[in-house]
Amino acid sequence: MTEDLFYTSCPGRSSVGNFNGNILARLWKNAVNPTLRGIVYAYDPLYRMTNSTYGEGTEIWANVNRYDEHLDYDKNGNYKQIVRNGQLTKDPNKRIYSIFSPKYMEHTPKVNVLQTGFRYPFFFRIPTISLP
Repeated sequence: MTEDLFYTSCPGRSSVGNFNGNILARLWKNAVNPTLRGIVYAYDPLYRMTNSTYGEGTEIWANVNRYDEHLDYDKNGNYKQIVRNGQLTKDPNKRIYSIFSPKYMEHTPKVNVLQTGFRYPFFFRIPTISLP
């Protein structure tokens, strides 16, 4: 398996890195499946990851949006929500989405309720876990 990390530029994309150590893109391939695959990362002004976008091919533009992630933060920098999607088949309507939404105790970074959920293609469920 080969893997390359890009910090300041990304092949096939006009994205420019921030020169702060955050990874801009990751490309990989292996002997079993030699298709070049990659993920391009986006960050907010505080350098927190906000999106990751999957793609294939030498310019990472083929088959985009198969395995993406979106992150939201509250004003204290805690995760408000993480949404992930995954492509199960070549049919774009058959995706699985997972959602992770922690609820924090007031005035602390401590999680007291964790909501998770997933959807495939027509079913959605949000179980809630209360933590001590």
